[in-house]
Amino acid sequence: MSTTPNDPFKHCLGADGIPVPAIWVRNNLFYACMRGPDKGLRQVPLRNPAARPVATLAEAIVARDRLYAAR
Repeated sequence: MSTTPNDPFKHCLGADGIPVPAIWVRNNLFYACMRGPDKGLRQVPLRNPAARPVATLAEAIVARDRLYAAR
């Protein structure tokens, strides 16, 4: 399946089929949904401490929590 830059964001589903809060997937990359004070809702790419994109849902959850704690 090919991907294009205009592919939509999709909710990331956990093992139980329920959407994981604030984590989205697009083109096999994980994003966190964050609300800024003046920018509205934004999709922020999730990265590990080595600044590489996260590869698994477990890493995405840890990266999302780290991102929320830092803001």
